[in-house]
Amino acid sequence: MNRPLNEQELNYVFEHLELVMSIAAIRTELSYGDKEKSDISFSASDKDLSIKEVDGIPLLFASDENIIYSITKEGRLIFHHDFLKSAFYLLSGYDEAFVNQGRDPWGRVKYECTIQHRLDIMHRPLVNEYFELIFNGVNEYLAIHKKPLLVKRKLFDSFGFLLSHDIDVIDKYGWPHLGFKIKELIGLVRSEHSFLKLLKATIVSAFQFLNPRRSNPYWNFDALMKLEKKHQINASYYFLSFDMKGGSRYRFQEKRLVNLFAQLSDANHEIGIHGTTSTVKDAKRLKEEITHLEHASEAKVVGGRQHRLWLDETKTFKNHVEAGLKYDSSFGFAEHEGFRNSFCLPFKPYDFDKQKAIDCWQFPLMAKDVTLFSYRKLSPEQIKSSIQTIIAEVEKHNGIFTLLWHNSFFDETLYPGVKQTYEDLLQLMHDHRATGITGKELVSKLEENRP
Repeated sequence: MNRPLNEQELNYVFEHLELVMSIAAIRTELSYGDKEKSDISFSASDKDLSIKEVDGIPLLFASDENIIYSITKEGRLIFHHDFLKSAFYLLSGYDEAFVNQGRDPWGRVKYECTIQHRLDIMHRPLVNEYFELIFNGVNEYLAIHKKPLLVKRKLFDSFGFLLSHDIDVIDKYGWPHLGFKIKELIGLVRSEHSFLKLLKATIVSAFQFLNPRRSNPYWNFDALMKLEKKHQINASYYFLSFDMKGGSRYRFQEKRLVNLFAQLSDANHEIGIHGTTSTVKDAKRLKEEITHLEHASEAKVVGGRQHRLWLDETKTFKNHVEAGLKYDSSFGFAEHEGFRNSFCLPFKPYDFDKQKAIDCWQFPLMAKDVTLFSYRKLSPEQIKSSIQTIIAEVEKHNGIFTLLWHNSFFDETLYPGVKQTYEDLLQLMHDHRATGITGKELVSKLEENRP
């Protein structure tokens, strides 16, 4: 990106800066790239990535200066590095769109190819840090000129906690599960587990398959809701439409699901859509899935998440708008927990073709069960330590922490300690005074607090 930001890109950054502070009163005093004619000026870089650390802050488009900002003897404020371009580059996903071409078999961005990996900033919401520097610099300038100081905007007293469950499967034991375990055991399907673990899991699956009184560990919704009630959390449940290729094996109109929908609604949990792989590029299909879910659940669907976090950044978010969704929570990496877009507040994706924000909130996904236990292979203690690091950053910036835990991810045979780890994470949110909130409630909160 070897040019300064254009007007549309600059406005995109300012729109998100407004989530943190009101800059309306000083907007006329701001300039970008014009140090001589304004009272508050931001340096504009016409170079490609020029990464440098100043005062412990990694800057993507840095100058030769070794200070963040200064105030001249005439009282003008000068930001010496291109913070606005750095913020845009991370928040809009510019690196993923035009630089990083690494993709996995699902077409998902590979974490190992990202700028977050290169700079080792996955646990830092750098855009929030940039905004904090801007806030501090502007208030120092205002204090010198004896003008009213900026006041931070806060969505939460501490921070928000969005707990979600992707309901991929609701029946554990049966031929699909046993068949998959056999394929894993004989090596037809790649697996992360040892042969002994797979053998044990296959034997258990075979026994339960033949057992007419078998249990169904995946139908655990009473236990999930009981635990959420204990911690005073309203959760978002995202349901996956039937599709033999890229969806579920259940149907929304099944009696047990209709009853579950009523239970969830009565307990003030959210019912959302978990878009099948077909919906990544097909807005019509997404609309149909939402309509079917609304008809079966009698609930208004306002958001959800894409199955397998599979996105086509040029189409999927536009599909969400066309289908009437107000938010999505798919922006996270399968391979690593943390801040994919280096931001811990809700944001809107950027449409590089039309040069504007896409009008559908993105609630960035920061951690999920499969990432922690499967991709990263962390121990329960390592998981808690990593999550505490992320929470500290989210709390510092009064952001939103999003956690995905599948109803089907509580297998102690494959992941020892998984149940206690999940409960410990919920207790951690409670101890930090996080505000439990559903995606639907967060949309309402954002609309109420719209600048």
